[in-house]
Amino acid sequence: MSFNKTMHDRNPYKKNPPNFTALAREYPELRKHCFITNRGTLNLNFADSEAVRILTLVLLRKDFGLTIELPHNSLVPRVPQRLNYLLFLEDLLLANGLKNSDVTGIDVGTGCSCIYPLMGAAKFRWKFVATEIDETSIKMAKSNVEKNGQTENITVMCPRESTILTEAVNAALCEGFTFSMCNPPFYDFEESSRKYSMDENNACENTVTEGGRPAPRSATVARLNELATEGGEVAFVLRMIEESMELRTRIRLFTSMVGIKASVQKIERVLKTIGDVRYVVSTLDQGRTQRFVLAWTYDNDAILMYMLLRSSAVLRQVRWISTRQKLKNYVFPEIRKEDCEQKYVSGWGPGGQKVNTAQNAVMLRHLPTGIVVKVHEHRLLPKNIDIAFERLKFALDRHVNGENCYEEQFKRLEKEREARTNRKRQKHRLRKQEQTTEPSNAGVLDEEPSGK
Repeated sequence: MSFNKTMHDRNPYKKNPPNFTALAREYPELRKHCFITNRGTLNLNFADSEAVRILTLVLLRKDFGLTIELPHNSLVPRVPQRLNYLLFLEDLLLANGLKNSDVTGIDVGTGCSCIYPLMGAAKFRWKFVATEIDETSIKMAKSNVEKNGQTENITVMCPRESTILTEAVNAALCEGFTFSMCNPPFYDFEESSRKYSMDENNACENTVTEGGRPAPRSATVARLNELATEGGEVAFVLRMIEESMELRTRIRLFTSMVGIKASVQKIERVLKTIGDVRYVVSTLDQGRTQRFVLAWTYDNDAILMYMLLRSSAVLRQVRWISTRQKLKNYVFPEIRKEDCEQKYVSGWGPGGQKVNTAQNAVMLRHLPTGIVVKVHEHRLLPKNIDIAFERLKFALDRHVNGENCYEEQFKRLEKEREARTNRKRQKHRLRKQEQTTEPSNAGVLDEEPSGK
């Protein structure tokens, strides 16, 4: 668990990493895991999984006012990384003018710590539905929610169907959700067995080395279901994307963390095949670890770009759906070759037909309608024939469909797109004006924890 300057700008650990000397004085349970460096400063033994676990508990208690139970054999959430993800979400909400008090999110696979909902409710006043399929984790997550007095803001549930989002959305009492979030298991079962060893208590630990590489500096202990899933994170996120097509009006912003860069590229290839989705890929930097976060939406009015004004996270890609993509399934009137009369004449370029003697120009007549198309765009006759049929296709479409033809629909959609763009720009200007007049948003950890 390292700390560096590429964290989110509002992450308080960016400029003020934990002071282990002060923490060791205040929390005796952390003191025994500290050591004196060659420089005479106090540091934490990050190679000890118990030290990492105690640090997480201490940071949550001191900086967020949260007291949770965290089993020794479960995945220990790194607080700076979790906060980075929440701040990314806050950027999206601020961009779309959403107030914290009106926000309801879904946390998929909340784990026994229920870390995202507890931090989000305590610091941003967000409401959550947290899902989990492991019975032991569900009991402990509910206990952690009750222990911190957040039962009115956080509901922990176990989906009984094989869906990731659908059952939680349908069972919720609210009409819709502002966002969904997820930190899926990164690996498939085969890969996790190469990277982690399992002890007698069925706890996995990242002590396995490959190719002579040393073991990771920060210890990770977790249960297998927290590290691996069938098909790995790519299969898991693709299932969410598939469900999101049916839930497009129920959840405004879909998001998920992605741990491996190659996974991002595979997921993007699928997103590019969906005609009416927009997405953004950003990075979450903390210490020596870089993760990716994917956000996608079907809401044409949702703003994804604006977070660049609020976050230091690197924007990877935003995909805007073109008007041509929206009309890709448009069906043109059928043109039968037997209904067309073709004539090949000399071209009518410079010098006229006396100079252009080659008969490479095309006159194409559609006999049922009398529409005539003349083409001399190319030296080669086959090219001109192809162009002539393409132009006849649009001319016949105008003749048959009138105001509902492809070209007219294209013009209307372009005007609508321009109007949406202008509305978004206006929102940008208003939000920037509000930021210059409102007090600056202090670091989240500098605020008094709501649990105190």
